[in-house]
Amino acid sequence: MWDPARGTYKVFDPYDCTTCSLSSWGDGGEGGGFRNHRTAGTVARFSDSAGTVVHPSTAPDVAPSWWGWDPVWTIGNR
Repeated sequence: MWDPARGTYKVFDPYDCTTCSLSSWGDGGEGGGFRNHRTAGTVARFSDSAGTVVHPSTAPDVAPSWWGWDPVWTIGNR
């Protein structure tokens, strides 16, 4: 994901059922893309503040640059 505060991409690389938190990560409505380059068939789960999956991503998968991050609080492969 593009991190406008740092002027670079933010890379999350979960291993072994790790969940990454996106604390304070609002996209301000601008959106940003992602690439799921895990082993084919691996599912990354983008969840909201309640833990509800708002988007499952089965590798390989690429989202367009306008994909909205506002509802996403965590990314995990559980």
